[in-house]
Amino acid sequence: MFRGIWLRLTDPVLRPAIVIWVFAYLLAEISSWLQGRTMPGEGTFLTVALLALGLTWTVLIDAMTRRLGSRPAAVRWAVVLLAVFLAGGLQTLADFLLLRLAALTVLPEWRPWALDIELYRFTGAYLVTTCIVGFAAAVVWAGRSIVSVQEAATREADLRVAASRAETAVLRLQLNPHFLFNSLNSVASMVAQDRKAEAEDMIHRLSSLLRATIDTDPMARAPLADELELIESYLAIERMRFGDRLEPVTEIDDQAFAALAPGFVIQPLVENAVKHGVAAVPGHWRVTVSVRREGGDLVVVVANRLVEPPAPFTPKSEEVRTGIGLTNLRQRLALAYRDQARLETETLPDGFRTTLRLPFTPAAAPS
Repeated sequence: MFRGIWLRLTDPVLRPAIVIWVFAYLLAEISSWLQGRTMPGEGTFLTVALLALGLTWTVLIDAMTRRLGSRPAAVRWAVVLLAVFLAGGLQTLADFLLLRLAALTVLPEWRPWALDIELYRFTGAYLVTTCIVGFAAAVVWAGRSIVSVQEAATREADLRVAASRAETAVLRLQLNPHFLFNSLNSVASMVAQDRKAEAEDMIHRLSSLLRATIDTDPMARAPLADELELIESYLAIERMRFGDRLEPVTEIDDQAFAALAPGFVIQPLVENAVKHGVAAVPGHWRVTVSVRREGGDLVVVVANRLVEPPAPFTPKSEEVRTGIGLTNLRQRLALAYRDQARLETETLPDGFRTTLRLPFTPAAAPS
């Protein structure tokens, strides 16, 4: 029991109660000395014993209050109030009995005042002691309430982070199902045409993309150079599918390689450019990926342009062109940057352009 009480006394929530009890008995010592009853330090052993007893009541009332947490409020507070009055009475009784014992044994000079136990003295001491017990219990209860609120806020924050992580992961995995299906069909076609080397190369590149999709932490920011490497693999796969109809062009600012960004923020833009350009309209298409730093922003521009149209080109509406890929990307950007990121789309006479602006976050070391 005493070991459990000691362990509870080390609880940070109980420290204010310890201060209250120490201050109360220190004040009592000073008052007794000023009245000429005792000399400084003369009754230290009694003060320590009573202080330990008072802290014990505080620990017990705290434990009882926590145990009654599931009971109705009226019952809980009635029991706690009764315990405070009872502890105040027992503490006062112990105080008078220990004074009397000390006066009859080791400190006979205390007898003139320590043996004179009158009702008004006991009543006054009881009221003061009960107030101290109640104040200490109230401070501990308030500390517990604050800790409980903080823990609830921490749990809620953890749940929100977990929900955002799960939502981001789901959104990211929704970005490229059509690309996967089309790539597998292309592999099957290459195998049927005995183009085994091309099929093997395509499978390796596709494997790298899928592994990155699975392994990348959806909430973490990684060097942009890693994704640019994946973009190169993605465009190489699409080049195998479309041949000379697809002309990929990359324009990367040197500072962009040192930037940090969430994984797969450029890939859906490039996929959208291929899907609504090369795959939708026959002809020779140039897909340009431009990444640069502008002040405090990282600017990514992805555009598709019909270089040699076989027939008059009619751009698709923005509503069609900004389908699930860009919608999911906007949601991911909102989770990662709130309102600090912007995704703008623009229909061109011969194609389509998407501009992404993110806060420029430098990596610890350039990739």
